[in-house]
Amino acid sequence: MILVVAIAVTATFYHNLEIDMRKSVRGIKSVLAWIHLIGMNVGGAATTLTMIFAGLIDSGILSVITGGTSSVSQL
Repeated sequence: MILVVAIAVTATFYHNLEIDMRKSVRGIKSVLAWIHLIGMNVGGAATTLTMIFAGLIDSGILSVITGGTSSVSQL
């Protein structure tokens, strides 16, 4: 949820800067802005997926999903 809000706030910031204030982002600042936006979207998605898989592995359900047995059924 935090990632969604962070992306929305960043987009609003860039929109306000370029459209409302009529300040153009050019040159190296434009490159840095694109790196920031793409990095946040790709990095945020990668981090989210990593946390999802870490939670699945920790709960033991991933072994059930992949066709193995859970440690609870072995007891």
